[in-house]
Amino acid sequence: MTITGKWAAALLVALFLSLGANLFLGGLFAGGALRGGGEQPRQARALATFLRSLPEEARPVLREHFRERRPELRAKIMAVAEARGQVADLLAREDLDRARLDAAFVELRARTAAVQTLLHEIVAEAMVDLPPEVRAKWQPRWSPERWLK
Repeated sequence: MTITGKWAAALLVALFLSLGANLFLGGLFAGGALRGGGEQPRQARALATFLRSLPEEARPVLREHFRERRPELRAKIMAVAEARGQVADLLAREDLDRARLDAAFVELRARTAAVQTLLHEIVAEAMVDLPPEVRAKWQPRWSPERWLK
């Protein structure tokens, strides 16, 4: 059977699109395998984004401070995940108890605040190790105008 005319052209375009999509998806999977597979945890992506916001010369100092406190930070992040799981469990119940849900949210806020407190401690420790001209480059990130836009 021979296909000619418009149908042949449409089929050829569809085949090339399919080939392109397959190559693209194959590249994504291969890239993941070469990187070590899988998606980075949300916290790792957030930290990488944070570090990219720093002046280049500040990044190694911050990385070292984060590396030193990694076990403590990881434990606090796991505690947040556990508290979120407790909220999720309560939300899935047919007989939702408002008081228990409120208590779970209080615990979640406390654990989230503990992570943020530790993050601020790590940043403050690192900033002390940086020269004023490097800290000044990062100052606009903390400006109130940035958050009010």
